Amino acid sequence: MFEEKATVFVASACSALAIIACLVVVTNLFHTIHEIHKEVVDGVEVFRLETDSAWTDMMEVQLSLIPPTKPRKNPFDSVFREKRQSYSGLPSWPTWNPWNGRNAWTDWTSWSGQQYPRPS
Repeated sequence: MFEEKATVFVASACSALAIIACLVVVTNLFHTIHEIHKEVVDGVEVFRLETDSAWTDMMEVQLSLIPPTKPRKNPFDSVFREKRQSYSGLPSWPTWNPWNGRNAWTDWTSWSGQQYPRPS
């Protein structure tokens, strides 16, 4: 009976050590991945700053050598209608007269040609 208990104890101790070792390794891997991520993000930021400054320099050279031209017209302007941007052509008062002795219900029923009971 003692041999079985000793075997179970040794197996349990080995399992606990294996679990602790896995936790330590996973923690180290997580830390390493985090450090690599920070290095990559920093490298991308440096690259972006360098390319932005190079692009600005190229645009300055182009503008100094070639005068700016008139911007090209959008080819879709002739296809699509422009939206109304202002209603300045409309008066500030309603264009229908509510005091003409008629109401919207009678106007609608006479326009539709159908007789409906008057709402109460």
